[in-house]
Amino acid sequence: MLEPATDDPLSPEHHRELELGRVRMARVRRAAAVAAFSGWTLAAFGGLTLLGVLFGSLSSLLLGGALIGLGVNELAGGRQVRALDPRGPRRLGFNQLALAAVAAVYAGWKLVGVATTDPLAGVGSTGDADMDAMIRGLQTSIGYAVYGSVLVLGTTVPALTAWYYFRRRRLIDAVLAETPAWVVRTMRSAA
Repeated sequence: MLEPATDDPLSPEHHRELELGRVRMARVRRAAAVAAFSGWTLAAFGGLTLLGVLFGSLSSLLLGGALIGLGVNELAGGRQVRALDPRGPRRLGFNQLALAAVAAVYAGWKLVGVATTDPLAGVGSTGDADMDAMIRGLQTSIGYAVYGSVLVLGTTVPALTAWYYFRRRRLIDAVLAETPAWVVRTMRSAA
């Protein structure tokens, strides 16, 4: 039977410093977790969007590729934040701004399509002018509502997330300034 180790190489002061470092790191770890969730979500939606290529959609290829690329970059930025790399929050913030730009271009392009395309062009007229007018109006209203929402939410949420990430730089700087170097090295190796 093995004897339990009784000699702790760390003093009580070392343990206190490690605990303080862990506490200081909590909000930084939360930002890294947000980035991991966001990165995997972007990559998953990018993969699902790529399925549109099976139906001959070039826009699915472009949008899916962009989402996967943004997801991979988000995951890399999250790893940087977890490792207390001060460049991580900036990378994540600009990644979110790029996501907002992708959403704006996509929604704008779809809104132009709604405004300029006849909803009955692909299927033809029903033969009833009133019914055709109702279908056109309904499809146009739904198109504006859906893609208008994508435009508003797809730019607002990433912009707010970018602001959140940019502010995490101060947290990392504070952790690095207030925590002994040996504790920082320990936390980085555990990241």
